Amino acid sequence: MLRSEEMDSLAIFVDGRDIRSTFDVLGNSKMIQIKKLNKFENVSLKNIERVEQMMAYLKIKNFEDKTIEMNFKTAREEIIDIYRKMVELSHNEKSIFIHRQEKEEEYVMAKEAYVFVEEINRGKNINFVTAIVDDDKKFLIKKVLKTALKRNCYVKLVDVEMKYAVKNKSVMIIYVYGEEATLRVVDVINTMGGKVMQECDRNDKENKNEQIKESNKNVNNVISVENILELKEELREINMQHKGIKAEIKNLRLIVKKQYKSWLLAIYKERKIYEGINCLKSNKPVSFDSAEEIKDVFYTGEAWVKTKEYERLKNQSKFAGTKRFYCEKIKVKENEKIPTAFETNFFTEAFQNITNVFGVPKYREINPAIFMIFTFPVMFGAMFGDVFHGIILFIISSYMISKYDKLNHKCGVLQILLNGRFIIFLCSLSSLYFGLLYGDFAGMPIKLFKSQFETGYTYPFGIDPTWHHAENSMTFTNSLKMKMSLILGFVHMTIGSTIDIINVLYEKDYITYYFVSLPQFFAFTLFLGYLVFLCVYKWLVTIDHPSLVETLIGMYTDPFNMENQMYKGQLYVQLFIVFVILVSVPIMFFGKPLYIMYVKNKKENALDLWINSGIHTIEFGLGLISNTSSYLRLWAVSLAHVQLTSVLHQFTLGSGGLWYKICIFPVYALATLLLLIGLEGLSSCLHALRLNWIEFFGKFYRGGGECFEPISFELTHEEIYDE
Repeated sequence: MLRSEEMDSLAIFVDGRDIRSTFDVLGNSKMIQIKKLNKFENVSLKNIERVEQMMAYLKIKNFEDKTIEMNFKTAREEIIDIYRKMVELSHNEKSIFIHRQEKEEEYVMAKEAYVFVEEINRGKNINFVTAIVDDDKKFLIKKVLKTALKRNCYVKLVDVEMKYAVKNKSVMIIYVYGEEATLRVVDVINTMGGKVMQECDRNDKENKNEQIKESNKNVNNVISVENILELKEELREINMQHKGIKAEIKNLRLIVKKQYKSWLLAIYKERKIYEGINCLKSNKPVSFDSAEEIKDVFYTGEAWVKTKEYERLKNQSKFAGTKRFYCEKIKVKENEKIPTAFETNFFTEAFQNITNVFGVPKYREINPAIFMIFTFPVMFGAMFGDVFHGIILFIISSYMISKYDKLNHKCGVLQILLNGRFIIFLCSLSSLYFGLLYGDFAGMPIKLFKSQFETGYTYPFGIDPTWHHAENSMTFTNSLKMKMSLILGFVHMTIGSTIDIINVLYEKDYITYYFVSLPQFFAFTLFLGYLVFLCVYKWLVTIDHPSLVETLIGMYTDPFNMENQMYKGQLYVQLFIVFVILVSVPIMFFGKPLYIMYVKNKKENALDLWINSGIHTIEFGLGLISNTSSYLRLWAVSLAHVQLTSVLHQFTLGSGGLWYKICIFPVYALATLLLLIGLEGLSSCLHALRLNWIEFFGKFYRGGGECFEPISFELTHEEIYDE
């Protein structure tokens, strides 16, 4: 994992008769990545897209996690068959649903009209209109009828309960006098979205009187008990038909639920095969509509394979007793980008993903993910150092690790935390270590050993707990954490600078090594390393405690004047450091361009060389200050975390009596989880990520690589559900 896998470029030759079986084997072996030499779109890919649209129409979300090996032809036939059945059943179900709703409306109107007639005239003929309207329009329709008929009508509203109606309905019975009034009532109700039990043709003015008489006669027939019972029986039969169709649709969905993953895998496999074929070049266009047209076709192309898997690929390519597939190594083309492949496991995968988010490493450069396994948790722990909070993170991460198989893909938005369970676990250990080092436990000091504050001896580990109660406690801890931040930053960036030298030597770029990497390494090491040396020396040796700030400022503003010397020969050491830094800057700026122009005699891109060299020199010079000060965030965030923890403890469990503590404990627990663990933990994580991406990666990381993506028929969980 320190460096990416070595890759070989291959030339491949495939006979058209074996093209599908060849890609079938290659996809199952997951060994080669086809180079995209051909950009034409095969017409067969459109057929696959149409089948995928059919799958999307089914909209199956909950399916059985079972896969049966199935070829594309079988899957396509089954999908089309079920699709047609589903379309037909859905159409019938919709028609019966509407018919059932209409029949129920007729039944309800007839029943309410019968009740009205029985109450009013005991069977005598009267002129009235029965209608059913939406419940939210009934009063508006009533008002319009009163206005249109100048209140010469009687309107009765009845709220009814309907099993199959989409919206709430009300039955409206309107008693009017005269044929013209009846037609006007029918027009108003139809215009406003209602339905009349017996309608008259408004346009047929010559026969309107006969229509009204016939309508009244039909109404009297409809509202008979026999007709109401007949409507009820028809409604029951329609409902049974609807249930039967729903049952058939449910059975089809069960079939789809069982076969969904097998179908999806067959379609995905077919798509991958044709995507691979489309990357190759053929001697003539092929549509794959018949077997005859591929007899005289052969394909050529190029691919990437891991060096260690080349022999295995050659052995696996001799399948089914055929010899119509051939591959051989070829020389990598100039300026061709070689894909990057890392062997990861369940532990290192998360760190590699974090690195790839910033940028995929260049081929064969040192992989920074291996260092982030150590540096990321250390930076996090330096800011989040608290034993109590570390224990909480440890419990959470341990639970996620032990229950991973059960929780995987069932956490929703928290899936990202589950994927980073090992990162959280390492961060919890680092938080525990720095919490013991700082002596903090939920805002309270920890006493691991007997205090040595008054005896003058050194406390065995961490900060003496007595310092937490001293008057200058804040001054002492701030000074200590600030210097620790600088030391951590120096070690972190020194590792990055060392990796840069190793990368340059591995690539045999000696120009960059002598004129860029070495000057930068010496300038950085002497600039920040000397400050770290003074911090440690002051802790161990010095008695009069000279100010480090004054020493450093005087070192660069007045290097020949030394008022308060910390050690013998300090003036000459500092002059040497200043000299090396001043010499390194012009070497970085002038060295590489002059060497390329006058030694290599390459003066074509002279301006680009000078601009590039100037930008990198200025960036390095500014980075000496900005990158160093950036690590002070370790001290600042740690201070903020301690203060928030102390304030929360002071205003909750740190005050009041026993009953107050019991009552306030839920507030304390909630604030600890959401504010200190959630918000502060996220803040520390982002700061640690920034220090690794910018300060650490900036010393050596080139990036710009491409991930090695071999042909594979395996479906990820996200691909299954996205489909």
